[in-house]
Order: sequence, then C-alpha cells, then structure tokens
Amino acid sequence: MEWKMLLALVLGTPVIIIPVAFIWYINIGGIFEVIRRRRVARTLEKALPDITCSLDTDCPEGYVCVEGYCVPLKA
Repeated sequence: MEWKMLLALVLGTPVIIIPVAFIWYINIGGIFEVIRRRRVARTLEKALPDITCSLDTDCPEGYVCVEGYCVPLKA
C-alpha cells in the first residue's frame, strides 16, 4: 500500500468514527434517560395512593382534581 493511501486512511478514519461515536452516545444516553424516567414514574405510582375527588378542595395541598382523581399540580 502506498504511503499516500495509508495517510488518507489514518487521517480519514477519525473523521468517520468520531461523529458515529457521538451519535451512539446520544442514543444510548436517551435510552438510559427513558429507563430512569420510567423507574421514577413507577415508584411514584406505587407511593401515591389513588385519591378520589369531585372538586379541587377535596384534594390535599399541591394536588388538583382531574377526572375524579387527585393528581400532583405541575409547576
């Protein structure tokens, strides 16, 4: 193999590898974030009892009545 071809391969490989690795990093990070959010949501669902209501005043502080259930008020 000629030195010019070898030099092109050595210099061209990082140009291809770095963007591919960056995209994989973003994808894997997104997958882990989804898993973490699902775990937190499941934990909250288990921790919070289903509180039924008919008005917002039936719910504890920080909750509102939505379709007959008290749900946390989102800021």
